[in-house]
Amino acid sequence: MTPHTLLLLAICSTSTIVLQGAATNPLLFDLEKNIQEFVDALSVKHGVKVSWWDIYGNNSELKWFKVRTRPNKILVQASPIKYGETKINSLQPKVIYTNWVHNEQPFNSMTTTVKRSTMHNTTHSLSTERAFNCGFELSVNAKLNKSVGIPANAFTKFNLTNLNSESHTETEKYSVKQVVTVPPLKSVKIEWLITDVFREIPWTADITVTGWFAVRYERRVKGAFLWYYHVTKLRDPLFKRVGRGVMQFTTNGTFSSVYGVDAHLRVSEYALMDKNGEPLVITNRTLPLKAGQGNVTAL
Repeated sequence: MTPHTLLLLAICSTSTIVLQGAATNPLLFDLEKNIQEFVDALSVKHGVKVSWWDIYGNNSELKWFKVRTRPNKILVQASPIKYGETKINSLQPKVIYTNWVHNEQPFNSMTTTVKRSTMHNTTHSLSTERAFNCGFELSVNAKLNKSVGIPANAFTKFNLTNLNSESHTETEKYSVKQVVTVPPLKSVKIEWLITDVFREIPWTADITVTGWFAVRYERRVKGAFLWYYHVTKLRDPLFKRVGRGVMQFTTNGTFSSVYGVDAHLRVSEYALMDKNGEPLVITNRTLPLKAGQGNVTAL
């Protein structure tokens, strides 16, 4: 019989975006909370209450004070995303279709055609596991190199100030059309399998913070109501000084995806059995289907 093999894969135009909860063991660095704790400590140290503090340089009372030429606000910037080493793990093949064929003819082989289609999901996820909250939006482009394998339209950008997980799902159509030959006096078990892989790509983005923040006391402290403190005065194990007047916090997370990489038929041969019974003498041989093959024959 003329070989006849057809294995198709088509991506359908259905996708969804799902927001999920925070990742396991999350860490959120809160800049404003850190400054508040610093200001509270100053208030206790000097024995003077603090009227207000400002990191944006937009408090209306600032115009009444002679502000020095130094920057009177904090500047926060995010670097481009850096990607780590990709890890890929194959998952166990899933049997999505099974069929038994019995050839009761004593001398002649017979053929059967497997023609099936199924929908299969490919899911891409982006998680932020360590975030930097600074009181305003801080986002970066989430562009991935083509070699990464995640579609460019799956994620365009994401906010580094929130702990979250975003998923993008595409529905794929798998089709198979395959002729299988069954020898005389044999029973054949035909299984269609799809193998998924799990891919994980870690990412990091550095947040740099520079500048000064204002603290307004209710009474004079060392002769002044208004004091400016450099951001390097803040202390936190994850908020590190990386240069003169520059502090840095590193956000991180993971890109991951689960997708099909292999679809094939597995054909196993048995001694002829009753159509509703158990196999008798088993001589099992599995013949994977590969793209470009001809007939799959149970030997």
